[in-house]
Amino acid sequence: MFDRFEELASVYRERVMMPDWKGCHDFEENMWGSVRLFLRGYAFERQGSSPDYRFAAAEAIDNVRAQAMSEKSAGKVWEKFKAMLAGKGVNYANNPVCPKGSRYEVKYKKVKQSRTVKKKSAIELALEVKTPLVAWARDEIRNNRVAEAHKKLKEVNGIADKIASFFLRDVAVYYGLAPTQRRELLQPIDVWIRFVAQSCSQDKEMNDPACAAFIVKNAQNPERANQGMWYFCTAVAHSSQYLVKKSLEEPTRLEELIKHHVADLLSGAEAAQKLIRNGLDDGGQK
Repeated sequence: MFDRFEELASVYRERVMMPDWKGCHDFEENMWGSVRLFLRGYAFERQGSSPDYRFAAAEAIDNVRAQAMSEKSAGKVWEKFKAMLAGKGVNYANNPVCPKGSRYEVKYKKVKQSRTVKKKSAIELALEVKTPLVAWARDEIRNNRVAEAHKKLKEVNGIADKIASFFLRDVAVYYGLAPTQRRELLQPIDVWIRFVAQSCSQDKEMNDPACAAFIVKNAQNPERANQGMWYFCTAVAHSSQYLVKKSLEEPTRLEELIKHHVADLLSGAEAAQKLIRNGLDDGGQK
Protein backbone atom coordinates (compact mmCIF):
# COMPACT_ATOMS: atom_id res chain seq x y z
CA MET A 1 0.00 0.00 0.00
CA PHE A 2 2.86 2.39 0.73
CA ASP A 3 4.03 2.08 -2.86
CA ARG A 4 0.64 3.41 -4.03
CA PHE A 5 1.01 6.40 -1.73
CA GLU A 6 4.50 6.99 -3.11
CA GLU A 7 3.04 7.10 -6.62
CA LEU A 8 0.39 9.60 -5.53
CA ALA A 9 3.15 11.87 -4.27
CA SER A 10 3.80 13.00 -7.83
CA VAL A 11 0.29 14.45 -7.95
CA TYR A 12 0.80 16.10 -4.55
CA ARG A 13 3.98 17.74 -5.79
CA GLU A 14 2.40 19.18 -8.94
CA ARG A 15 -0.89 20.29 -7.38
CA VAL A 16 0.10 21.30 -3.84
CA MET A 17 3.85 21.75 -3.53
CA MET A 18 5.16 23.12 -6.81
CA PRO A 19 2.82 26.11 -7.28
CA ASP A 20 4.50 27.81 -4.32
CA TRP A 21 7.98 26.70 -5.37
CA LYS A 22 7.47 27.97 -8.91
CA GLY A 23 6.02 31.21 -7.56
CA CYS A 24 9.26 31.73 -5.59
CA HIS A 25 11.46 30.74 -8.51
CA ASP A 26 14.68 32.27 -7.12
CA PHE A 27 14.49 30.35 -3.82
CA GLU A 28 17.80 28.56 -4.36
CA GLU A 29 20.09 31.54 -4.79
CA ASN A 30 18.18 34.49 -3.30
CA MET A 31 17.83 35.06 0.45
CA TRP A 32 14.50 36.85 0.04
CA GLY A 33 13.08 34.31 -2.41
CA SER A 34 13.91 31.45 -0.07
CA VAL A 35 12.31 33.09 2.98
CA ARG A 36 9.29 33.94 0.84
CA LEU A 37 8.87 30.27 -0.05
CA PHE A 38 9.22 29.19 3.58
CA LEU A 39 6.61 31.70 4.75
CA ARG A 40 4.17 31.25 1.91
CA GLY A 41 4.30 27.48 1.67
CA TYR A 42 5.15 26.17 5.13
CA ALA A 43 5.54 28.42 8.16
CA PHE A 44 1.85 29.18 8.66
CA GLU A 45 0.55 25.65 8.04
CA ARG A 46 -0.52 24.98 11.59
CA GLN A 47 -3.98 24.42 12.99
CA GLY A 48 -5.83 27.65 13.67
CA SER A 49 -3.54 29.86 11.59
CA SER A 50 -5.30 32.49 9.49
CA PRO A 51 -5.31 31.71 5.75
CA ASP A 52 -4.45 35.39 5.19
CA TYR A 53 -1.06 35.20 6.87
CA ARG A 54 0.94 33.41 4.20
CA PHE A 55 -0.20 35.73 1.43
CA ALA A 56 0.37 38.87 3.48
CA ALA A 57 3.85 37.61 4.43
CA ALA A 58 4.76 36.97 0.78
CA GLU A 59 3.56 40.44 -0.23
CA ALA A 60 5.41 42.05 2.67
CA ILE A 61 8.62 40.49 1.39
CA ASP A 62 7.87 41.59 -2.16
CA ASN A 63 7.65 45.16 -0.85
CA VAL A 64 11.17 45.17 0.61
CA ARG A 65 13.16 42.62 -1.37
CA ALA A 66 14.74 45.21 -3.65
CA GLN A 67 16.93 46.05 -0.64
CA ALA A 68 19.68 43.74 0.56
CA MET A 69 18.68 41.68 3.59
CA SER A 70 20.11 43.24 6.74
CA GLU A 71 19.57 43.40 10.49
CA LYS A 72 16.80 45.95 9.90
CA SER A 73 14.94 43.72 7.44
CA ALA A 74 13.00 41.69 9.99
CA GLY A 75 11.44 44.81 11.48
CA LYS A 76 10.61 46.24 8.06
CA VAL A 77 8.85 43.06 6.93
CA TRP A 78 6.94 42.86 10.21
CA GLU A 79 5.69 46.44 9.87
CA LYS A 80 4.58 45.76 6.28
CA PHE A 81 2.85 42.56 7.38
CA LYS A 82 0.95 44.30 10.19
CA ALA A 83 -0.09 47.15 7.89
CA MET A 84 -1.51 44.70 5.33
CA LEU A 85 -3.66 43.12 8.03
CA ALA A 86 -4.51 46.48 9.60
CA GLY A 87 -2.59 45.43 12.72
CA LYS A 88 -5.39 43.16 13.88
CA GLY A 89 -5.05 39.51 14.81
CA VAL A 90 -1.39 39.24 13.80
CA ASN A 91 -0.62 36.78 16.65
CA TYR A 92 2.74 38.01 17.93
CA ALA A 93 3.14 34.91 20.10
CA ASN A 94 3.31 32.42 17.21
CA ASN A 95 4.00 34.47 14.09
CA PRO A 96 7.17 33.48 12.16
CA VAL A 97 7.37 37.00 10.72
CA CYS A 98 7.49 38.63 14.15
CA PRO A 99 11.04 39.62 15.19
CA LYS A 100 12.59 38.45 18.43
CA GLY A 101 12.15 40.95 21.24
CA SER A 102 8.87 42.39 19.98
CA ARG A 103 6.60 43.54 22.80
CA TYR A 104 2.88 42.86 22.88
CA GLU A 105 -0.01 42.77 25.34
CA VAL A 106 -2.36 39.95 26.29
CA LYS A 107 -5.25 39.74 28.69
CA TYR A 108 -5.01 37.19 31.48
CA LYS A 109 -7.93 37.01 33.90
CA LYS A 110 -9.10 40.36 32.51
CA VAL A 111 -5.76 41.98 33.35
CA LYS A 112 -3.45 43.27 30.61
CA GLN A 113 0.04 41.80 30.67
CA SER A 114 3.07 42.81 28.63
CA ARG A 115 5.04 40.01 26.99
CA THR A 116 8.09 39.67 24.77
CA VAL A 117 8.60 37.40 21.74
CA LYS A 118 11.45 35.09 22.71
CA LYS A 119 12.04 33.30 19.40
CA LYS A 120 13.42 34.68 16.15
CA SER A 121 11.65 35.43 12.89
CA ALA A 122 12.25 33.53 9.64
CA ILE A 123 14.18 36.55 8.32
CA GLU A 124 16.42 36.49 11.39
CA LEU A 125 17.06 32.78 10.86
CA ALA A 126 18.06 33.43 7.24
CA LEU A 127 20.51 36.11 8.38
CA GLU A 128 21.94 33.73 10.97
CA VAL A 129 22.59 30.84 8.57
CA LYS A 130 23.84 33.33 5.92
CA THR A 131 22.45 31.17 3.12
CA PRO A 132 19.08 30.97 1.35
CA LEU A 133 16.96 28.75 3.60
CA VAL A 134 16.22 26.13 0.95
CA ALA A 135 19.89 25.78 0.00
CA TRP A 136 20.83 25.64 3.68
CA ALA A 137 18.24 22.92 4.39
CA ARG A 138 19.34 20.98 1.29
CA ASP A 139 22.97 20.98 2.40
CA GLU A 140 22.08 20.02 5.98
CA ILE A 141 20.05 17.03 4.76
CA ARG A 142 22.71 16.05 2.23
CA ASN A 143 25.33 16.05 5.00
CA ASN A 144 23.16 13.93 7.33
CA ARG A 145 22.53 16.90 9.64
CA VAL A 146 18.76 16.44 9.66
CA ALA A 147 18.49 16.68 13.45
CA GLU A 148 20.51 19.90 13.51
CA ALA A 149 18.38 21.48 10.75
CA HIS A 150 15.17 20.37 12.44
CA LYS A 151 16.27 21.90 15.74
CA LYS A 152 17.38 25.16 14.09
CA LEU A 153 14.06 25.63 12.29
CA LYS A 154 12.26 25.29 15.63
CA GLU A 155 14.10 28.39 16.84
CA VAL A 156 11.69 30.38 14.64
CA ASN A 157 8.59 31.79 16.28
CA GLY A 158 5.59 29.49 15.75
CA ILE A 159 7.61 26.61 14.27
CA ALA A 160 7.33 23.24 16.02
CA ASP A 161 8.04 19.63 15.03
CA LYS A 162 5.41 19.25 12.30
CA ILE A 163 6.26 22.35 10.29
CA ALA A 164 10.00 21.80 10.62
CA SER A 165 9.56 18.26 9.27
CA PHE A 166 7.12 19.46 6.60
CA PHE A 167 9.64 21.91 5.14
CA LEU A 168 12.59 19.52 5.36
CA ARG A 169 10.54 16.69 3.81
CA ASP A 170 9.73 18.71 0.70
CA VAL A 171 13.31 19.97 0.37
CA ALA A 172 14.50 16.36 0.51
CA VAL A 173 11.99 15.28 -2.12
CA TYR A 174 12.75 18.23 -4.41
CA TYR A 175 16.47 17.41 -4.45
CA GLY A 176 16.07 13.62 -4.34
CA LEU A 177 17.88 13.27 -1.02
CA ALA A 178 17.79 10.16 1.16
CA PRO A 179 19.69 10.78 4.41
CA THR A 180 20.90 7.79 6.39
CA GLN A 181 20.41 9.41 9.82
CA ARG A 182 17.30 10.71 11.60
CA ARG A 183 15.08 10.25 8.55
CA GLU A 184 12.04 10.10 10.82
CA LEU A 185 12.43 13.87 11.26
CA LEU A 186 11.42 14.25 7.60
CA GLN A 187 7.99 12.88 8.50
CA PRO A 188 5.46 15.61 9.37
CA ILE A 189 2.71 13.97 11.40
CA ASP A 190 -0.79 15.43 11.29
CA VAL A 191 -4.17 13.88 12.05
CA TRP A 192 -4.26 12.03 8.70
CA ILE A 193 -0.72 10.66 8.69
CA ARG A 194 -1.28 9.55 12.28
CA PHE A 195 -4.55 7.85 11.37
CA VAL A 196 -3.01 5.94 8.44
CA ALA A 197 0.08 4.88 10.40
CA GLN A 198 -1.95 3.73 13.39
CA SER A 199 -4.38 1.86 11.14
CA CYS A 200 -1.67 0.13 9.13
CA SER A 201 0.27 -0.83 12.24
CA GLN A 202 -2.93 -1.83 14.07
CA ASP A 203 -1.72 0.20 17.04
CA LYS A 204 -4.22 2.92 17.92
CA GLU A 205 -2.02 4.18 20.77
CA MET A 206 1.09 4.75 18.66
CA ASN A 207 2.51 8.25 19.29
CA ASP A 208 3.80 10.62 16.62
CA PRO A 209 7.51 9.66 16.79
CA ALA A 210 6.48 6.00 16.52
CA CYS A 211 4.25 6.82 13.54
CA ALA A 212 7.19 8.52 11.82
CA ALA A 213 9.48 5.56 12.54
CA PHE A 214 6.84 3.14 11.25
CA ILE A 215 6.62 4.93 7.90
CA VAL A 216 10.41 5.11 7.54
CA LYS A 217 10.68 1.40 8.26
CA ASN A 218 7.90 0.27 5.92
CA ALA A 219 8.13 2.58 2.90
CA GLN A 220 10.72 2.39 0.18
CA ASN A 221 10.71 6.19 -0.08
CA PRO A 222 9.26 7.46 3.21
CA GLU A 223 9.12 11.14 2.27
CA ARG A 224 7.13 10.48 -0.88
CA ALA A 225 4.92 8.03 1.01
CA ASN A 226 4.18 10.76 3.54
CA GLN A 227 3.25 13.21 0.80
CA GLY A 228 1.02 10.67 -0.90
CA MET A 229 -0.68 9.59 2.32
CA TRP A 230 -1.67 13.16 3.12
CA TYR A 231 -2.82 13.80 -0.45
CA PHE A 232 -4.88 10.63 -0.55
CA CYS A 233 -6.66 11.41 2.70
CA THR A 234 -7.39 15.08 2.00
CA ALA A 235 -7.90 15.19 -1.78
CA VAL A 236 -8.73 11.68 -2.95
CA ALA A 237 -10.78 10.58 0.07
CA HIS A 238 -12.21 14.09 0.65
CA SER A 239 -11.01 14.24 4.28
CA SER A 240 -13.42 11.43 5.14
CA GLN A 241 -12.15 9.15 7.87
CA TYR A 242 -14.76 6.62 6.76
CA LEU A 243 -13.40 6.49 3.20
CA VAL A 244 -9.78 6.35 4.36
CA LYS A 245 -10.55 3.50 6.75
CA LYS A 246 -12.42 1.55 4.07
CA SER A 247 -9.59 2.08 1.59
CA LEU A 248 -6.99 0.78 4.01
CA GLU A 249 -9.14 -2.29 4.66
CA GLU A 250 -10.13 -2.88 1.03
CA PRO A 251 -7.42 -2.19 -1.60
CA THR A 252 -10.06 -2.27 -4.35
CA ARG A 253 -11.79 0.71 -2.68
CA LEU A 254 -8.49 2.61 -2.64
CA GLU A 255 -7.97 1.93 -6.35
CA GLU A 256 -11.51 2.98 -7.13
CA LEU A 257 -11.12 6.30 -5.35
CA ILE A 258 -7.82 7.00 -7.09
CA LYS A 259 -9.38 6.18 -10.46
CA HIS A 260 -12.27 8.60 -9.86
CA HIS A 261 -9.87 11.28 -8.66
CA VAL A 262 -7.72 10.98 -11.77
CA ALA A 263 -10.84 11.24 -13.94
CA ASP A 264 -11.82 14.41 -12.09
CA LEU A 265 -8.34 15.86 -12.63
CA LEU A 266 -8.52 15.13 -16.35
CA SER A 267 -11.96 16.73 -16.61
CA GLY A 268 -10.69 19.79 -14.76
CA ALA A 269 -7.67 20.03 -17.04
CA GLU A 270 -9.91 19.90 -20.10
CA ALA A 271 -12.06 22.69 -18.68
CA ALA A 272 -8.96 24.78 -17.99
CA GLN A 273 -7.69 24.23 -21.52
CA LYS A 274 -11.07 25.35 -22.85
CA LEU A 275 -10.82 28.58 -20.86
CA ILE A 276 -7.38 29.22 -22.34
CA ARG A 277 -8.62 28.53 -25.86
CA ASN A 278 -11.43 30.99 -25.25
CA GLY A 279 -8.94 33.73 -24.49
CA LEU A 280 -8.12 33.46 -20.80
CA ASP A 281 -4.53 34.52 -20.20
CA ASP A 282 -2.80 31.55 -18.55
CA GLY A 283 -0.21 33.99 -17.10
CA GLY A 284 2.45 32.94 -14.64
CA GLN A 285 2.48 31.43 -11.19
CA LYS A 286 1.83 33.82 -8.32
